[in-house]
Amino acid sequence: MNKQQNNANIQQRGCETIKFLAEQGNRPRSMICDIDGIGVLATALRLHQNNDSVKAVAVGALEELSKDPRCAQLINKEMFDKDYVSNCDHGNSFSSLVSSLGDSFSKINS
Repeated sequence: MNKQQNNANIQQRGCETIKFLAEQGNRPRSMICDIDGIGVLATALRLHQNNDSVKAVAVGALEELSKDPRCAQLINKEMFDKDYVSNCDHGNSFSSLVSSLGDSFSKINS
């Protein structure tokens, strides 16, 4: 996913794979967090914020990862840390995405 960050199809498939692995339990969730899977998902969200398919799968993967308390802390740090958001020079659209991510979690569950 890192080598083809601009390819929406690869990002979607990668997010689907991460989500599938995260659904397998706490050990896979922990391993995903250990190898910076959250950062990969955050990058997919940031670069493909206008692609509803990528966004839905990435948010679903983050939601699944958040079931592990340590992963949930890492997600909060990566996605909701104000310093992280303000240091990203991606304009208001990325900030809006981060702000609305909580709403997206709710919509995915519905």
